[in-house]
Amino acid sequence: MRPLAAGFLFLLISGSLFAQSKKAEHLLEKGREKILKEDLDGAIEDLSGAISHDSTLTEAHYELGVIYLKLSNTKSAMQSFNRAIEIDSTHSRAYKNRGKVKAILQDYRGAMEDFKRAIALDEKYVNAYFDRAVTWMQLKKYDQAIRDFDMVIKLSPKDAEAWLQRGSAKIYNGDKEGGCLDWSKSGELGNINVYELIRKNCH
Repeated sequence: MRPLAAGFLFLLISGSLFAQSKKAEHLLEKGREKILKEDLDGAIEDLSGAISHDSTLTEAHYELGVIYLKLSNTKSAMQSFNRAIEIDSTHSRAYKNRGKVKAILQDYRGAMEDFKRAIALDEKYVNAYFDRAVTWMQLKKYDQAIRDFDMVIKLSPKDAEAWLQRGSAKIYNGDKEGGCLDWSKSGELGNINVYELIRKNCH
């Protein structure tokens, strides 16, 4: 092949790859917009289309995983998060959400390992601490749950749900006074439903 022809072919291939990448990015953004509108079927279609144009588009795999997790399709969610992590081993959100899937499937050891990796990649990852704390609660490991809720509250002090959950962990752990104080704080932050718990348990 003559050098000129080879160069022209290279330009054609490069141009085609660029066009595929742009199309994938466009479909990714469309998919995200549909997620916000709760059009999950449409989002799945767009994100799958994005992947068909660029199978290495990490965020498309991740967003698909999030949708499948919302739909309780744990098998597809796991596959999507696995693929995101294969492409980008530093994707903290993929680790965190894969940990959540594993916890649902009662693979608690695997879940804890994924939460640990997510936090190692982002020491201020509030949702990773929260989901790990909830998993500790499921295992009735209340000391560990309280430590993780401590971090959530340190990083996000106005998180009413974290105050509620830490209060519950303290009460289960025998600290009724501390638990009731946390529940009261949750109420101050807008969680009105907690006052029924306080009325029944904090006298």
